[in-house]
Amino acid sequence: MSILPSASSRPWLRWCLVGLLLLLGVNLFVNRALINAERVNTDMDRTDQGAYINYAEWMVKDPNFVGPRNRMPAFPYILSKFRDLEETDEAFFEKAKIISITITVIVVALLGVVFFLTFSLHTAINLTFLCAFFVFLFRAAYVQAEVLYFFLSFLAFFSLWKLFTRPSSLWALAGGVLLGLAHLTKASVLPGVLTFGVFYVADALWRAVRSRQWKPAVHRLAVATVVIVAFVATIYPYIKNSKEIYGHYFYNVNSTFYIWCDSWEEAKDRTRAFGDRVGWPNVPAEQLPSASNYFRTHTPEQILKRITTGAYDLNGIMIRSYGYYPMLWIYVGFLVALVVWRWRLCWRVFSHRPMPILALVALFTGYYILGGWYTQIISGNRIILSLFLPFIFTLAAATTTLGGKRILSLGSLRVNGLLLLNITISIYLLIDIYLLSTIRILRFYGGS
Repeated sequence: MSILPSASSRPWLRWCLVGLLLLLGVNLFVNRALINAERVNTDMDRTDQGAYINYAEWMVKDPNFVGPRNRMPAFPYILSKFRDLEETDEAFFEKAKIISITITVIVVALLGVVFFLTFSLHTAINLTFLCAFFVFLFRAAYVQAEVLYFFLSFLAFFSLWKLFTRPSSLWALAGGVLLGLAHLTKASVLPGVLTFGVFYVADALWRAVRSRQWKPAVHRLAVATVVIVAFVATIYPYIKNSKEIYGHYFYNVNSTFYIWCDSWEEAKDRTRAFGDRVGWPNVPAEQLPSASNYFRTHTPEQILKRITTGAYDLNGIMIRSYGYYPMLWIYVGFLVALVVWRWRLCWRVFSHRPMPILALVALFTGYYILGGWYTQIISGNRIILSLFLPFIFTLAAATTTLGGKRILSLGSLRVNGLLLLNITISIYLLIDIYLLSTIRILRFYGGS
């Protein structure tokens, strides 16, 4: 059973239908994004958009300008290539929205290529439409760095994921460069770099101890070194400038100071008011927000409350967001059912090589906790969406691996489990894409 014609019987018809479906999807995507840009995203000073427009203008005026260490330079650099200093900010805002939509269409197309090269046709179509209409459509018309960051960080994740199964210098180089580009887009990749380094080295050592063969471990350690060197080399001009001006290579007001405040008002009062974006703030060290000062001045109960409150708030943000939340649970529920059904196989795989799975758990859990922690400063859907692409990709890969050719017995009916999941997702997509295209996108502000 298949929604599309059999590849063996009429491959040309199958691909013609897929091409037509994708063309219709692109047309609908662009049309709805333009309408959201025109009707909803009308204030360039909302959610940092004006700041990115100003950043691009500064870059045009001074090609060596690299910013005040709040927002990163990659996205403003792209905008600066289209900025005419004679046009008003309002006029450029309208142009920048078109640029952002164009970037988003390219990003979705390239994501589709990754999905089609990795998964079966039906799974790839579902993932492409899910990501396009339930995440990127709502961000397309906004002059922000998130779309580019989500894409680059996912490609970095994909490259590093490949290294666990097929270590090679080429994938390592790609992963390191992509991590660097993602960091230059938004300064949020360092926890991911740390997670990869710790668990990749641990995996190499685990396998060496079990097999008593150290040569593969040495190769994997060399591969990890290539990742780190490529990452540092990519960002070095920027962090060198940070060291010269601010005294620290990885200085960023958000991760250096603001994350250790209890509110945005406190962040403004404690460091922003003292020039944290033009140099190291002139404040005694014991008064600066920092990890040591935070844990010294807060009780374990206060810290735990912030973590639990943040986790609860993030879940609420996802429930009220663009519409991807129910489909995540469909994938999660199906995967849990597969794990329970095939628990012996899952346990054998985990006990034989636990580090890749533990790395994923650490990555998703760690970023979720950090996102919830930061919602006390600035709340919004973009805080958690950096996890979406890696998470949905992991769910799809796991369900495909565990249930790809498994037959489920439903009474007298015998069906392929993965096909059942894909049909469920496809039906949900058809219904909800209609609803979001006719109702939600016409009034939902996607920039937060």
